[in-house]
Amino acid sequence: MVAILLSIALLGNAVCFYLFEHDIKPELTWADSLWFSIVSISTMGYGDITPATTGARTTVSLSLLP
Repeated sequence: MVAILLSIALLGNAVCFYLFEHDIKPELTWADSLWFSIVSISTMGYGDITPATTGARTTVSLSLLP
């Protein structure tokens, strides 16, 4: 059950991040968005991909709340 919920959270975060950021960063791919979601939720934060829009920042902030 935990794996299913984590998968939904990861995919939801990746989709939201892609939809908010793709217009500003056209080179961004779905794989990049999924990578950013995994790195953000695991709180590693490499810094190779960063949110530029308010919507993406809000999505990431909400996904990090317990």
